[in-house]
Amino acid sequence: MHYTLKPRSEWTRNEVVGFHLGVLALHVDPLNGQLNVLADALELNAMTLTRWKAQGYVPFHQVKRLQKRYGKKLVPEDELCPVEYRGN
Repeated sequence: MHYTLKPRSEWTRNEVVGFHLGVLALHVDPLNGQLNVLADALELNAMTLTRWKAQGYVPFHQVKRLQKRYGKKLVPEDELCPVEYRGN
């Protein structure tokens, strides 16, 4: 079952990060929403976005960078980088 068909409370960390990266990809590339276009816009390697999805969180300094660029509404820091993954 596709994760968007499940209640949001049942999503895994990987699904939450994938959802938010997909929303950002649609913001950058409205027709296709491809992650590699988002990676190019962020000047990152596409594998970096894949690694973020696989590990289930985005590093906090990258969340701050994304918020600065796309705003806090599109980049919720608590969902992309929970407190337990943040450095001191």
